[in-house]
Amino acid sequence: LEGLEKWKLQDPDLVFLDVLMPGLNGPQVLEQKGSFKAKVILMSAYSGEHNLETALNLGASLFLAKPFEDIFEVVRLAEELCK
Repeated sequence: LEGLEKWKLQDPDLVFLDVLMPGLNGPQVLEQKGSFKAKVILMSAYSGEHNLETALNLGASLFLAKPFEDIFEVVRLAEELCK
């Protein structure tokens, strides 16, 4: 909830959301994001239920399965989204 409030106040260019979070989960946050312009990277260690297709349907720009094999690839993907 705190992160969603900061999102509304600061209007960032990029937001990372985990599927499982306390309070609101990632998909619930995406339902409430409204018309904010931020690109969203949804991520989860439970990639069976969530994948790129479900992430895109929820309004995310990208889905990343955890654990990450290469954090530098995650940074590169994030930079590409923000171009």
